[in-house]
Amino acid sequence: MEKRPDLVLFDGVCNLCNGAVAFVIERDRRARFQFASLQSEVARERLRAAGAPEPLPDSIVLIDQDGVHVRSAAALRIARGLGFPWTLAALALVVPRGLRDALYDAVARSRYRWFGRRETCALPTPALAARFLDAPELARARAAAAAAPPTADAPASAPADAPVRAPANALAHAPARAPASEPAPTAWQRGAAVLLRVLVLYTALYALPFPLGAVPGTEGLAAAYESGKQGLVTEFAAAALGLELTVFPAGSGDTTYNYVELLAYALVALVGASAWTARVRARTLTARTLDTWRTYLRLALGAVMLSYGWVKVFPLQFGTLGPDDAFATYGESSPMGLLWRFMAASPAYTLFGGLAEVVGGALLLWRRTQLAGALVTLGVMANVVALNFCYDVPVKLFSSHLLLSALIVAAPDLPRLAAFLFLRLPLEPRHELPCPLTSRAARITAGVLKLAFVVCVAVLPAYAGYQALHEYGPLAPRSELHGTYRVLAFDRDGHSGAAVPDDQRWVAVGWSDQGLLATKLASGTQVRRGGSHDAAAGTLTLRASGGGEPDVLSVVREDDGRVRLRGTLAGAPVEVLLERLPDDAHLLTSRGFHWINEFPFNR
Repeated sequence: MEKRPDLVLFDGVCNLCNGAVAFVIERDRRARFQFASLQSEVARERLRAAGAPEPLPDSIVLIDQDGVHVRSAAALRIARGLGFPWTLAALALVVPRGLRDALYDAVARSRYRWFGRRETCALPTPALAARFLDAPELARARAAAAAAPPTADAPASAPADAPVRAPANALAHAPARAPASEPAPTAWQRGAAVLLRVLVLYTALYALPFPLGAVPGTEGLAAAYESGKQGLVTEFAAAALGLELTVFPAGSGDTTYNYVELLAYALVALVGASAWTARVRARTLTARTLDTWRTYLRLALGAVMLSYGWVKVFPLQFGTLGPDDAFATYGESSPMGLLWRFMAASPAYTLFGGLAEVVGGALLLWRRTQLAGALVTLGVMANVVALNFCYDVPVKLFSSHLLLSALIVAAPDLPRLAAFLFLRLPLEPRHELPCPLTSRAARITAGVLKLAFVVCVAVLPAYAGYQALHEYGPLAPRSELHGTYRVLAFDRDGHSGAAVPDDQRWVAVGWSDQGLLATKLASGTQVRRGGSHDAAAGTLTLRASGGGEPDVLSVVREDDGRVRLRGTLAGAPVEVLLERLPDDAHLLTSRGFHWINEFPFNR
């Protein structure tokens, strides 16, 4: 006896379901499956014959030799029947069915809102009609609808090239699928609602005190908030964890304090979500609440992306390679230092990365462009997070939260994008909530405030970056000492030349206007020290590495252009004679860009 093909029953007016059927047909090379809409009589007959219980869930249904399968079990069995690689989806059958079905139901409940629905059931093409058991039924309904007298709302005839569709309500046997009342939430749904409230509160706490600090004049309030929070987190660490926090964020965002802070946020969010759920009796979050939450996150994220973007557009975050980098070796560089020099080596690439952040941040400021901004930011921040983790940059926690915020902003549109990209379904327009401001005066006031906010987070940081570029950035005036030098003579404590130990004797020097002196020692290592050059006084002051008294050297320019340094260094008198090297003496800063490379210049 010939085996009957498996039958897939689907919602004929659901865009997602129709796209899924088209996906299956394209990959079902052995024609293993037949299809019918759940609204059809043939579906009802086959379900009765298979002994399916009444009523069936609002789900895709598979009828095969093993019986009737619904929800996630039906979807996974269909995938298994498509062959490799789709058969690998069957591995998900090891996941508890309750969890699988909860995820399936969450998508099913929102399928019309996310993907849209059709007013009619689509008729299959003649080439596929044999695989759709309800094709004759739909054709008869179409013919009956065409023979019916025209009404005021319907034209007398359809154009010849109109799509072949039959009205869903033209099938007299198609029952209405409108439940009398909303079913009580399941345990999975109640748990998901609590977790969503935890996420809302946690991310809002993390984004605070925004907009304080982003708006000029509110820096003091932001500082007061951070100071108060720091005290609470410190007390929490001592009381709950037995930790004494003495190091606080100052350049590093991955301190012990930061991890304790995240734990405190999570506990506060959990307690708040529990109280919130008890108050509203486990109802799902309203659309207005979710919209307000995402609006706050996208504006906070947009402000951060713009601030970080502008300091890359104007190369301030990484700076540019200076004389203090000229003698550094790979082996002496930390992973973070290597990344910083990689970015500083190409201001053009840094500009590209900064513009991407600026574009993403700017698009996030407006509701109509928030999806584009979230997608750009997702791409940018995924790269930033990878760099921070792979090169041990201590901004891992902060950048990961920015990536999470971008994902939350994009989340409502991701199902529609997935349907467009993978199922080739048309994108349904997104239905936005109406503006809660009804009066004209309120709308004008909101518009003025929005414009002021955009100026604060987008325009003012750009202007500040432009000023910094000329004050202390690459375009700032250079001092007469800026450059790299060869050490011609080095005397220390009465000894000169090779008589000075290799781990103390200078052989090359680089001075940067950013206040860094790099000395290459005869031992091959490099020592970097901060300092300042006072051209009027003719002195070079170097900060002590251990935090003690600084070292002060006099700077004397000789007639032949050489520079002589005299003073004390680590308590010993020194005298150093320096000869400046040409600006193009170092390959990394002089090689430049070449359109034509006959051979790779990889050194």
